[in-house]
Amino acid sequence: MEIDPDLYVAVGISGAVQHLMGIGNPRHVIAVNTDASCPMMNRANLALVTDGPEFVSELHKAVNAAIRAAGDAAPTSEAEDQ
Repeated sequence: MEIDPDLYVAVGISGAVQHLMGIGNPRHVIAVNTDASCPMMNRANLALVTDGPEFVSELHKAVNAAIRAAGDAAPTSEAEDQ
């Protein structure tokens, strides 16, 4: 089976040959791994050498903060003003 996404994010995936073949030809690959020399890092357009679970936790916090900030900046409707 092969997938062919526009964006593929690999967190903690070393990139075994079978896995690399299975992801097809994604337009963009972001890899997060502590092993800078693993095959997935070499395949990536953007490679982050860091701990995967820690990265996901920090990304989750940043996304939640952005969502809250966007909610605070959202204009109120006329119905809410009354």
